[in-house]
Amino acid sequence: MFLCMNGSLRAWGRRNEYKLNWRGILNGSLGSSLHKGDLVSFQDVMEILSPLGAFLSNSLVAFFFLFMMPKIALGQFSVIGPTGPIQASLRGEAELPCYLSPPQSAQHMKVIWSLSTRVVHLYRDGEDQLGDQHSDYQGRTVLLRDAMTSGNVTLKILDVKLMDAGKYTCVIANGFHQEQADVELKVSEEENEADRS
Repeated sequence: MFLCMNGSLRAWGRRNEYKLNWRGILNGSLGSSLHKGDLVSFQDVMEILSPLGAFLSNSLVAFFFLFMMPKIALGQFSVIGPTGPIQASLRGEAELPCYLSPPQSAQHMKVIWSLSTRVVHLYRDGEDQLGDQHSDYQGRTVLLRDAMTSGNVTLKILDVKLMDAGKYTCVIANGFHQEQADVELKVSEEENEADRS
């Protein structure tokens, strides 16, 4: 048991009063750490405890940043798509827009474009993963890679077919968080004159 008396700290044993020689303990001279009737100052004890306090303080700060920070600090974001459907002509090109908000690079994120259960385009580990792409879209999709640094993951569909019409889902994940947006594509059966030539 420790008692603070007149700015000093005393340790009470069963029958006797002892000094706790903290400096001796730290210096490795444990044999001389306890002396009957001696006192240790409060300042000495605080010198010993201050590194422990700094450690606890740092631990609490780390706990706060890991578990209590706002969601945005943990890498959360929103995925924004267009407010209305995208129009495309048969055999033409369609661009399906999808953006990160707030703007940030998507180069090291996972991007999945899908239509129903079909994987239209998959980007992961900094590369297009065309082996996982549905056969209906092979050789017909391009992710606009130059715009990814600003969070733009727009998908271009080439040689548009009638079967391409529908509601696409753009999913973006960063390992901590995942969000998605829907993009509807409508396909006109008439070809544009520019596409015919």
